[in-house]
Amino acid sequence: MSPLLGLIPTEAHTAGDSVAVAWHGAAITRDRRPVDWSGISVFELDDSGRIREARAYFDRAAFQARATGG
Repeated sequence: MSPLLGLIPTEAHTAGDSVAVAWHGAAITRDRRPVDWSGISVFELDDSGRIREARAYFDRAAFQARATGG
């Protein structure tokens, strides 16, 4: 699948050393079909505010179905 048009953050919430960011993604498949999906990324920060760990959550099966036309 190419190109990725991007991930757009829609909102963020901070709790202690964690930041959760909701986002929306958009891409176009090789056969020119648009693929849209959304998810949440959670970032754990170190004492200096740098990202120590990042995790992303989204429905992988739904994403693959949209990307492959299934």
